[in-house]
Order: sequence, then structure tokens, then C-alpha cells
Amino acid sequence: MKFESGMLGFLIVVLAIGGGIAGTYLLSAEPTTQEITKYNLVADISGLFDTDESPQYFDYDLSQNYTGYYTEDTVINGVNYWGGADFTPTGVNNYPIRYGPQNETSGQYDLMDYNSSLTTSDPPGNVSTYSMGVNYKRQAYGITDNTGFIMGNYATLSSVVTALGLDSYDVIELYCTSENWADVVFFGSTDQIPSTSPYTTTYVNKSVYDTYPEGQGYYLACFSCKINMTAQRVDFYYGLTASTQTFVRSADLSDSFVLYSTGLVQDYPHSVINTRAYDTQNIDYMDISKGVTVTGVGA
Repeated sequence: MKFESGMLGFLIVVLAIGGGIAGTYLLSAEPTTQEITKYNLVADISGLFDTDESPQYFDYDLSQNYTGYYTEDTVINGVNYWGGADFTPTGVNNYPIRYGPQNETSGQYDLMDYNSSLTTSDPPGNVSTYSMGVNYKRQAYGITDNTGFIMGNYATLSSVVTALGLDSYDVIELYCTSENWADVVFFGSTDQIPSTSPYTTTYVNKSVYDTYPEGQGYYLACFSCKINMTAQRVDFYYGLTASTQTFVRSADLSDSFVLYSTGLVQDYPHSVINTRAYDTQNIDYMDISKGVTVTGVGA
């Protein structure tokens, strides 16, 4: 190999410098100790647990990220009403605040005491007074002698609300005192009443309702209802409270009724109901750009 003039000397200098740097690095290196943890897998216990790799889906509501604040005191019948935070109000938007009920009142009434004030007209026949029967199924489909029979008065819910002096409230809830045979009354709508005699409807308790065939005149027994006086709509529930978990269906107030006993047997009144009535506040809306301030929390 032939180097041009001066190149050999330049190469020697470069190699000398590189060697010096490498030697300095090697001479300055010091040994260090680092702890490393390794696992020895001696057993597979995955079979001891149930596993499922299928995807899971959850309801998501963007509005609830901002307006879902509540406290133990603002949970009513399973509904989380606004509480525990302050906010900056604004105009109408997609972030409404849900306040709890106001001017709430409750009571217990025997509908037989108001019988003369209730409207008991028959939608199919339009007669002045009306009685109908209910076959009440409390055992699974096909079991013999599983029927309780009630002959009672059909009364429109609107007339019940007026007779009890509750028609000035925004929301009225009516429900049985219990699901015991002696205490039940039934809430329903006129589409469940046969159009011809005999005017007998079959209601089935929720505990066995799924054993009955569909489309054969079996209706889920509803022991409570919620009346929205502004919307003139009624929500029916199979439980003793108006809870979202026990919701069954809705109907117009004008088509809704309560069936209660005429007191044929003193030990089985079938006409006592509990009531809850309240007003709703005007809806406010949150300015989410201002956020919220949690209240009742110590510094």
C-alpha cells in the first residue's frame, strides 16, 4: 500500500489518539453489582380461576362525567340526584343538572273510603259503574290451584289522584303496602281489559312470570306506579317502589287504572295504598368549562 506524502504520519497520529482514549476508558472502568430477580415457574394455577376473554361493554354517558355528583342523602329510590358539588350555571346545553324532589309528602289511604269519589267507568262498555275480576298467578305455569281470585273495582288513576288531593303535585307515586295476598292492588292500563264480558284479567307475579307463555293474556302484575302530571304519562313497576330496576311499561294517564277490592272479606281488604307525591325543580345547565367545586370536604 502506498501513502501519499504526509498521510502515513496523519494515520499514525489518529490511531494513537484513538488508542489513548480506549485505554483511558478501560483503565477507569470499575466493577458494579446489580440485583436481578428471576422467577422459576414450577406450577400452573390458571385452571383454579374462571377466565373469560370476551369483550365487556359498559354504558357511557359523557354528561355524567360532569353532572353525576351525588351524596348518600341525594340517592332516592336508587336514583342519584345532584349533590356534593357547586357549579357555574349557563344556558340550555347537553349538561342538565338533576335535582332531588321538593315539597315531598307521603301517606296511606284506603280506597274504599273514597269509593264514591272515584271514577269506575268501564272503557269497553262505557257504563256508570264497573267491577272486574283478576286471576292472580303466584306459582309457576301449569301448577294446579295456583290462582287467587279478586273481584274488585276498576278506578281510573286520574280520579284517584284527584280524590286524594294530590293533583297539584308534579309527580305522584302509588304502591301496595306489601306483596302479601291480603295487601295487593293492581295497577294497569285499559289495553289489558277484555273488550267483552267476562271482564277478567290474569296477572302473574314477577317471580314466576317467565314460566308463562307469551301472547296468551298473561300480564306481569304491577304493584306500583309513577304518574307524571306534566306529561300525563304513567310508568308501571312490578316492585313496591318506583325503581328503574323494576320498570315494566308506560301508558297514558287517561288509559290507566287501579284495581282494588270491594271488601268482600274483611281480612283481605285489597284496597290500601301508600302514596308519595313531590314537585320537581326547574332544570339548570352546567358550564362545563368552569368545572365543579366539591363541597363538604375538609381542607
